[in-house]
Amino acid sequence: MSTIARNIAACFSEDELVVVGDRSFTAQPSQWPKDGPSLHHIIYDHPPKLWRLQPWFRRAQLMPGLVRLVSIIRRYQCRRIIASFPTEDHLFLGYAAAKVCGLDFYPYFHNTMAEQRQNLYTKWLQDRVFCDSKKN
Repeated sequence: MSTIARNIAACFSEDELVVVGDRSFTAQPSQWPKDGPSLHHIIYDHPPKLWRLQPWFRRAQLMPGLVRLVSIIRRYQCRRIIASFPTEDHLFLGYAAAKVCGLDFYPYFHNTMAEQRQNLYTKWLQDRVFCDSKKN
């Protein structure tokens, strides 16, 4: 989990926030606060020797990841979903889980997807997320 996610999560208790992300085979594990929000991994990064398969390895985990995410949402009785855009996978899973569970969805963009990637999937997902996100 990134340092930014860890620092943001440190501001919340386990009753206020559940953090879901991916686990990397190569990154050093971060120190997660023991009394902070619970942390769950639903997507696993590619094994180091298989780096060429990384896009396919991640895409193959989307449906199982969505099932795990919906299960976590129901177990913790989440009322809102905030999804960040470091990758399309995180944003798509948050968006899809919000649709499946009927929850408010709040996307968080560091920058827009269209600024970084030029493909039809990116445009489709960004347009849907902007259209369907909660506006408060």
